[in-house]
Amino acid sequence: VVVLLTFIDRASIGLAAPSLIHDVGLTRQEVGLASALMFVTYGVFMMPSALLFSRLGIGRWIGVIVIAWGVVTAATAAATTPGALYACRLALGAAEAGTMPGCWFLLSRFVPENEMAYAYSFPLAFTAAAQVIGGPLAALFLGPLHNVGGLRGWQWLFLGEGGCVCGGGRGRGARPARVGTPKKTP
Repeated sequence: VVVLLTFIDRASIGLAAPSLIHDVGLTRQEVGLASALMFVTYGVFMMPSALLFSRLGIGRWIGVIVIAWGVVTAATAAATTPGALYACRLALGAAEAGTMPGCWFLLSRFVPENEMAYAYSFPLAFTAAAQVIGGPLAALFLGPLHNVGGLRGWQWLFLGEGGCVCGGGRGRGARPARVGTPKKTP
């Protein structure tokens, strides 16, 4: 579920772009730069975050990552200037950086080698599923919720996603997770 939310979240900036351009007065270039900036800090913090899995434990660290990522996503709803949006995207990359390495780490530790290709196909399939699910979900936030409670649709989108992600982190790893017993090595 966390991997699916990762890909949905990454697509949200593009889905919200027309509203951000209209409501906040950003240019296409500013939204495009904000989208790309996330991957700068994602790349910088990916290895340090992955190293923390062994120090803190995968169950606890993945929960911290997911909750931080959800909080940053929700905070994006308050970004009304290019600088604020850039800061949120940079923070999002740093927060989300360990998600995929954590997924691959868990798979490598708990899935037998002869089942690895099958197991790896699920996170990769979530890329497509996120587009199928994320677009219609975004449309619900961007359309019917626009101007509800004084918030724009794009703000509801980021608040809703952030809440879902935080809920996933709270339920999955903010407490020590029971992830099973590592596979036996021959």
